[in-house]
Amino acid sequence: FVVDTNPNYTNICTIDCIFCAFYRHPGEEGAYTYSVDHMIQKFKESAAQGVTTILLQGGVNPALPFEYYEDMVRRTVSEVPEVHPHFFSTSEIIGMADGAGLSVREALERLWKAGLRSIPGGGAEILSDRVKKKISSKKGTSADWLSVMRTAHEIGYKSTATMMYGHLETDEDIVEHLEQIRNLQDE
Repeated sequence: FVVDTNPNYTNICTIDCIFCAFYRHPGEEGAYTYSVDHMIQKFKESAAQGVTTILLQGGVNPALPFEYYEDMVRRTVSEVPEVHPHFFSTSEIIGMADGAGLSVREALERLWKAGLRSIPGGGAEILSDRVKKKISSKKGTSADWLSVMRTAHEIGYKSTATMMYGHLETDEDIVEHLEQIRNLQDE
């Protein structure tokens, strides 16, 4: 078992998922982005309370340079070694890669070099494009999510896979999601 916490470093996001009450557009009231210093302090406080894993996710914030993410990983590994950094959903990875003019593989390799070893499965929602088009059309397709995960595992990452259900999906969509995850695991 792990004891984890799920802080967010930014709520600025340009993806506009219909189910999300968390995000704010750039410049909108209530929008925030925390410094790496602020987040490291939060991680240290969490570790002092027995947290062993930090599941870090945030919005897709186009204003953040790629170095912000690398610094977050590097500093977590060096300054809070008692926690495992489980950082950045596939949507964030795609967004940070695009913003930096990198391929997803290049972004994942740079994060690996910084010390990241696992990524969360957020952003999958339901791996049914019929549903994804309705609830999170700017997050990309199921194939996009699977491609990031495939690439991450080729590099050596471990990951989780999430399923968000209880909204617009059918039983068939759930089976499709599980089948796609199983096929990727087999691969």
